[in-house]
Amino acid sequence: VLEQNGLYTLGLYRVNANQNQMKSLKNKLLVNNPDLSIDGIVPATLSAMVKMFFRELPEPILTFGLYDDFMRSSHCEPSYSRTKTLLDLVHKLPRSNFLVFERLIYHLAQVAKEEDSNKMNAGSLAVIFAPNLLRPQKEPSAMQALEEVKHRTVVIQTIIEAMIISFKSKLSEITNLDLEETTPDRARQKAECLVQLAQMPHADELAALTPDLSDTESSSVHKVRSRYVT
Repeated sequence: VLEQNGLYTLGLYRVNANQNQMKSLKNKLLVNNPDLSIDGIVPATLSAMVKMFFRELPEPILTFGLYDDFMRSSHCEPSYSRTKTLLDLVHKLPRSNFLVFERLIYHLAQVAKEEDSNKMNAGSLAVIFAPNLLRPQKEPSAMQALEEVKHRTVVIQTIIEAMIISFKSKLSEITNLDLEETTPDRARQKAECLVQLAQMPHADELAALTPDLSDTESSSVHKVRSRYVT
């Protein structure tokens, strides 16, 4: 619903929700009503419910077990090494965690793609979502927590930006296929691209999408933003 009606909402995920509307919607969701209607629910309330879902999980979607690995990977340089290591870790998540996280990151990539309208880029979204997606099992000291907040944000921002690169590349491929004469082979290629739009990229796929991206050169994910992350 948010992707149909809320992507252009100014400050999506940043604007506070109506607490009464949010409480009412949560109560309706808890009774698992198949006829639940969200007509009249504003995007701010729906986005707040998304944040609440991840915040209230007993274990974060990126798991306690992988927390230290994600934190170490956030320090990797150059940035392509960081992206590669983080994507490899994401693909190590338990299957159910991976599928939920993959769908969320695809959604956030779509939100960030419309930042000209909603003013929410990958960095802004990462600041909001990182505490809900990635946290340690044992609460760190205040000083350590302050330092870790930066690195949690780096983790989520890097993954969102990787998805944006993949997403926009696939959209470009679909557009090019639409301009060509339709054949069974091109129809198959387009169907494959449509399926792959929402899939979490692997590091080698990301490198294939941006051939100039390598550790042996000065290229990085951030240097190809002008091509894909706009």
